[in-house]
Amino acid sequence: MKTKKPVYVIAAGILIALIAAVLIPTIGSVRITTVKGKTLAQMSNYANAIEMFRMEYGHYPQFRSTRELAEILEKTNEKRISFHSFSEYERNGNGDIVDYYENELIVSMSGENLVLISPGKDGLFDSVDYIDDIVLHHPLKNAQPVDGEQ
Repeated sequence: MKTKKPVYVIAAGILIALIAAVLIPTIGSVRITTVKGKTLAQMSNYANAIEMFRMEYGHYPQFRSTRELAEILEKTNEKRISFHSFSEYERNGNGDIVDYYENELIVSMSGENLVLISPGKDGLFDSVDYIDDIVLHHPLKNAQPVDGEQ
């Protein structure tokens, strides 16, 4: 003999399934937004470190790769101060600067802007997925001599 399940048990099951259907995609998008925010904050820290270098030496650092930039910013100056201390997740095995997705960043000083670009979640730099890319434009200041320099 079959027993019938009470209506409230079936309704509760349907309600749980509906809540799960709404929450699971939302949780995924919140995680992506959080990682994008962390990557943007990370790139802003690099821009600030580059600006601090300029304030200390009167010019911007010269570099050909993100590895060279990381070495310059991490190097202790005469005052025993480094411009940025990189954590282990900010650099890959080659020493290149990477984002939270572990993709190498593009750092470029062109014209009047410092541009930092993360390829985002998919790791591709192309015009098709530009929405996924994370870009920070930081205006460059005129490299004037620091107080006391001539």
